[in-house]
Amino acid sequence: MEHKRPGRKAYLLITLFALLLVVFPFLFWHATWFGRSLTSQEIDSYLDNAAEKPRQAQHALVQIGERLGRGDPGARRWYPKMIAMTNSPALELRQTTAWLMGQDHAYEPFHDPLRKLLSVTAPNSDLSDLGRSLTLPLRRKQLHLHGRPRFLWVMDVV
Repeated sequence: MEHKRPGRKAYLLITLFALLLVVFPFLFWHATWFGRSLTSQEIDSYLDNAAEKPRQAQHALVQIGERLGRGDPGARRWYPKMIAMTNSPALELRQTTAWLMGQDHAYEPFHDPLRKLLSVTAPNSDLSDLGRSLTLPLRRKQLHLHGRPRFLWVMDVV
């Protein structure tokens, strides 16, 4: 009995299949990972397209949060868009926006939208995390103002 080796076409198909096994997960990861840096133009575009692509808008909000965390004063240019996001039908966008607004508790125009977000209850959602994330920066500030900055670490485990 003679055994035939697979032809060139079979090797090509196997190689193509192996390549797809690597490429497709990478493309999925790349499309869903929020760690990829965005340019200012991409952030603007993603925020303007929030109704059609809320996941991209959430990515943009996370990038704004990273810029705020680094102390970038240029991130304040998106504050009006963040206020507009509080009216989004997507709960994830409202939660992310509320968390970002809580990072700059001194910015007066954020106060009313934050109060509104805290008073709204959404069906099938747990807004207690939202309330916790909103009040965390305020509690940190209150502890610091009372001369007890050594207890700030406690606030991160609540």
